[in-house]
Amino acid sequence: MDNRRNGRSFGIAVAALTFAGAVIALLGLSIAARGLGLWATMVTELGMSAVAVLAALLLPRKPREIYLPRRPRAKHFFGSVFMFFGAWLIMMSVTVVQTLLFPQESASVSQGVNDMVTSRGLLPAILVICVAPAICEEVVFRGTILNALQPIRHDWVRITIVAALFGLMHGDPVRMLPTAILGGTFAYIVLRTGNILYPMLWHFANNLFSTLMAFWALNVLSNADADMYETVSIVDYTAIYIGTVLIAAGGGALLLYGGQRRLRGIALADVNRKRRVRIQTACLVAMIAGVAVMLAGCGVMVGKMLHDG
Repeated sequence: MDNRRNGRSFGIAVAALTFAGAVIALLGLSIAARGLGLWATMVTELGMSAVAVLAALLLPRKPREIYLPRRPRAKHFFGSVFMFFGAWLIMMSVTVVQTLLFPQESASVSQGVNDMVTSRGLLPAILVICVAPAICEEVVFRGTILNALQPIRHDWVRITIVAALFGLMHGDPVRMLPTAILGGTFAYIVLRTGNILYPMLWHFANNLFSTLMAFWALNVLSNADADMYETVSIVDYTAIYIGTVLIAAGGGALLLYGGQRRLRGIALADVNRKRRVRIQTACLVAMIAGVAVMLAGCGVMVGKMLHDG
């Protein structure tokens, strides 16, 4: 019992040391390399991962066992696909709710991120915003920190800690919860597969989508007719937003349920039928309700446009 308690305390201490060191590296290198613009992000990512690798030397497992990606397995790959897209839909629903509740703050954060991403061109952005975080941040959070927390008995505690720290690392309150959801999902995938390759892959895919959307917004929306913005500003999109939240939340929960079942290797016949039906029914009801609310919102929008026209 004492050995287990000591091991847990030591692991938590290493995780805390890693996180604190990564924050110091993030802040310090951001200031030191602020003249580099977008490339300062690359410097901070490399600095954080270096701190994590050094901290991992204190752990019982060898670094190559923690960081070296393993050969993918079909059931793990497809399970991780379900988990990623489920988490992405949940993130989208949370983001929409935050946009409704805090429109100015959300717009400001989104504009700031887009300005940074598009400051140096598409290829540098993919390298700095997509490739570097997919490797370096996974080394920090799903590598060193998650492994340091291994002596903690309950997986959900480890997942929650990693998710919270991942959200905190991204700083801004508007991004914190969506990022924590993604970080917790990645931690779950690693715990079930033992392979850091999957979160690296889906971390890259998530950032790539955001990057491409930022460039699309820069090149397309900036050339849009100013009259369009005046028209849009008078239209109430609340019902459409609520419908989107319900559809995304229901679909995301359904994908997460299917993904975790595949990652755990549970056949459909082995799942509690009543529980499965309840979950699937709740998700489908949310999605159908979302479609109904969205259609109602579209009807209101069209009516207003026809009236104003």
